[in-house]
Formats: sequence, structure tokens, C-alpha cells
Amino acid sequence: TPSTQEQRKYCKNKWDMEAMTRSQHGFVWVFYFNNKLLFNSDTLSKANVARLMMLATYMNYDNYLVLDDVVSEKIIKFKDTPDYMSKKDIQRVLNLTNGTFKQFYKEVTKAEILIEKDGRYYLSNCHFYKGEINSKRADIIGKYTRMYVNTVRQIYKSMKTSKHALLSYVFQLIPCVHFSTNFLCKDMVSPYKSIDYMNIEDICNFLGLSTDKKNMAKFKKELMSIHVECNGRMAHLINEVIYSSSTSSKQRFVFNPHVVTSISQKEEINQIMQSLFVE
Repeated sequence: TPSTQEQRKYCKNKWDMEAMTRSQHGFVWVFYFNNKLLFNSDTLSKANVARLMMLATYMNYDNYLVLDDVVSEKIIKFKDTPDYMSKKDIQRVLNLTNGTFKQFYKEVTKAEILIEKDGRYYLSNCHFYKGEINSKRADIIGKYTRMYVNTVRQIYKSMKTSKHALLSYVFQLIPCVHFSTNFLCKDMVSPYKSIDYMNIEDICNFLGLSTDKKNMAKFKKELMSIHVECNGRMAHLINEVIYSSSTSSKQRFVFNPHVVTSISQKEEINQIMQSLFVE
């Protein structure tokens, strides 16, 4: 019967999505409002936006920062006891020199995004959240999307500290990721048939970058040079897709759903991934 078929399809998708989530070490919710990340402000440097996103992947379900990998130097660890991150742990996972870390710490604590309480550190749940979100929906200002742990860590660790500003531009584009196609667009909730896709000039305008032709070409090249490993294959973090007809060609950009997505259909994610793999 159709209903049984539908149920099978639903269950398969649910299992596939759960498997993907497990393989990605889970995800955190990132909040934004009016097409801006909630902490895009004059108080945070560009590079520190990327560092905050990396730090958010270490949150537990109470928003506290915990070590969840084998890098903990502590020898005795009681079962099920959270291994809370120290200030030194934060500096180590972010891979920052003393001077750069001092500036980062000062900025994010002053902005009250990173908060210290009784010697433990947590991130403000106005900006990030981990766990079941339905019951929290009424309290959320604006929109939110999933950010996957493993791929964010992988990208961050593969980039030099000097490239953190470039990575922050990627994260600032999160509010432009269309909810059902993962293309960059001007309104992420617009219906499929009326999506206003962003070209490189729109992207540079959105990020406040120069729209000089030479600069746009350089920035596009930098964006498309960021790669991440997905299922054993290299894929773009953001890729250009040209749609051509007999009369015109349109430039569009697609965002890797293994990093950030609102899509909950594994088949659709697989289709998008096909356009991101690097041969």
C-alpha cells in the first residue's frame, strides 16, 4: 500500500540522516536574524567569527565546552563525567598563539558570547544551541540551521591562522543558504520557483568586500579553493554552478550540506554533493 511505501521511505530517510549525523559527530544549531549571524558586529574581528564557530563544536547539551576527543591530557577520567575545557584547552583546540588567543578571549567574553562560570566555560545559547529544538522555537529570535561538527573541525584544522578571516566569510554566508536547495540566495525561505540566487557580486556586496572585477575573481578563487573530505572524497566547501540557456548564462553558488544545511532529506543532500566533489 502507498502508506506502507511512504512509511518505508520515511524510515529509510530517518536512518540515513541519523547515520550521517553520527558520522559527522553530531551538529549544533546556529542562530541568525535579518540575514546576519547574531554576533556579526563591530565588536568581533572577522577571524574571531571563525574561531567561535570552531569552539561551538565542543559544546555539550548544556552549552558548556567539553573535551570529547582523545586530546585530553587528563589520565583519570570517571565514566560519564564531562571533561570541561580549561582556558588552556580552548587555546589549544583553536591553535592560537598567546597574543592572538588573548585578543580572541577578550573580544568574545566582552561580547558575552563566551562566558565563564565557576571555572567552567559555556557559549551563550542566544547564539548556539545543541539538542532538541522544537520546545525552544518560541524563544528564538530569527532563524537557525544545523552546523555539522566533524566537517567544521576538519576545515578549521586544515587552515592556517592567517586564513581564519577567509573562513569567517564562509560562516557569514550561512544565513544566505537556501533552506531546501543549499544555494546561496537573497532570501533563504523563498519558494523554489522564485529563488533570487546570488552571484559573486552579490556575495561580495553582502560581505562588504570590493566589487572590483579583479578582487571578485580573486575572492571567488579563494572561496572555491577550500576543500573538505566527505565520504572519503574531496569536495568543495562552496562551488560555482553555471546554468546556461541559449540566451544567457547564470552564475550560482552551492554550499556544502555536510557543513551547514536545513535540508532533512538524505537523497537531496546526496544530489547536492554530486556538484561539489572535486575530481
